[in-house]
Amino acid sequence: MTKGLFGALLAILAFICGLCFSNFYPKDSEQGFSFRQNLYHSSELLPDSFVSRPTFSASSLLSTKINLSLEERGKITKTFNDIIALANENKICTGGSYSIEPTFYYDKGRNVPRGHSFRASFNCEISANQLQEYNELINNMAKLASLNGLIVMNTPALSAVISSELLRKNEQNSISEILKLADEARKQYSKVTNKNCYVKNIDFVNNSIVPRPLYAAKSNSDIVETSLPVIDSKKIEKTATVTFYCE
Repeated sequence: MTKGLFGALLAILAFICGLCFSNFYPKDSEQGFSFRQNLYHSSELLPDSFVSRPTFSASSLLSTKINLSLEERGKITKTFNDIIALANENKICTGGSYSIEPTFYYDKGRNVPRGHSFRASFNCEISANQLQEYNELINNMAKLASLNGLIVMNTPALSAVISSELLRKNEQNSISEILKLADEARKQYSKVTNKNCYVKNIDFVNNSIVPRPLYAAKSNSDIVETSLPVIDSKKIEKTATVTFYCE
């Protein structure tokens, strides 16, 4: 009698424990799950554009000239307008705003006039086949500045960069490749888990690249013959965090 009662109690206890276990660990077939994975796509890009920043400053005469007449100011304005016109014709350099300001030095508690400063710059961008056109433009700009006598041009160097257009095309290609990788992963996870898996969300990381500038040597002669720098490819990696859901 006692053994029968003890056995009945064990059976009841086992039944209760079984219910508790089932409620705490739901079956896989009854519940979906999600997880995240980082996917990558890398590509090698060769710089296809070359940039420089020609600058203009005051000559030794202007930097020590305390009084600047209206005629001299007009001469500077005329020369720089001609330089801007040259840039507008070629369409490879932009910018050209400039400033003329008096300079001072500090002596015994007061500012003493020293001369005048001149500041101006252009931003230029060319392809490899525009090198000759670029050299002609730079030489013509420098010639106009030298004839003025009050301003001088600082001969720029070229640095190799990846153009925004090439970066845009590469960005589109990288996104397409990551979408393909995500779909392949979805199919694989569906097969492994024996569930219907799909891509719930994709967050793309805005990667950027700062190419190492490779400069061409500056020319010390009056005639500038800038050459293109030696270039090397740049690795760009696009990253995306993909959320999968399987049910």
